[in-house]
Amino acid sequence: MNGIITAARLQTRQILQLSTALTKQPCRTTVVLERMVPPKLARKGQIPKLKTANKVYKVVKDLKHEPQEKMKLILIQDLEKYGRQGELVTVTKQVGRNKLLGPGLAVYASPENIKEYCMLEKPKVAEEEPRLSRMALKTIEYLKKNDVVIAMRNSIKFQIEKHHVIDYYEHKLGVIVPEHALQLPDTPITKFGEYTIQVTVNGIETVDVKLIVKNYVIKRKKRYLEYLEKMKMSGIIDEPVQETEET
Repeated sequence: MNGIITAARLQTRQILQLSTALTKQPCRTTVVLERMVPPKLARKGQIPKLKTANKVYKVVKDLKHEPQEKMKLILIQDLEKYGRQGELVTVTKQVGRNKLLGPGLAVYASPENIKEYCMLEKPKVAEEEPRLSRMALKTIEYLKKNDVVIAMRNSIKFQIEKHHVIDYYEHKLGVIVPEHALQLPDTPITKFGEYTIQVTVNGIETVDVKLIVKNYVIKRKKRYLEYLEKMKMSGIIDEPVQETEET
């Protein structure tokens, strides 16, 4: 009886060792070596005899420290960070294996998968359902985070036009907004305050952006007003700070 129990324990231990060995994955590295002294030629049908000098190698290429090549994948569903469904993307192997292929969010860009999944092969679907590219989605998020701030002089009458907003986007935020994609309020903007304007991206999605119109103050006068305000807060000056009109 004791012999049967011992044999069962040994068999269980062997199975566990075999299972742990199968789960281990080899390191994905390759090193190319070259002999410092090549061996002499041997006779036909014989194995060349290696001497000690023939077993000294030098490293020709270490692929472990070289930049890995990127892989091309096709997304099978919409991902805000990577792109739309059916879009061909190029990502690193680590991102492709762990975040896209593993969860089943993408497939390899093989000719068969391109015909089945890629939107480039299905122009009818693209025409029926227009989609925004990944860059367009990033542009929308950028527009939502950044307000349009335009400074005008208080001493003259003004009216905010489209070219004021377009110039601000181009020179301050680095975004090119066509005139037809910009919509100002129906009421003319002739006073200081906050307004809401609309920007249409690729003719698909419209974004509401805050427009702030404030009084223009030169840097020298602005520093002077900030100095007076600090003096007032410290109690040295009792009179309120008054802003004079720009000339």
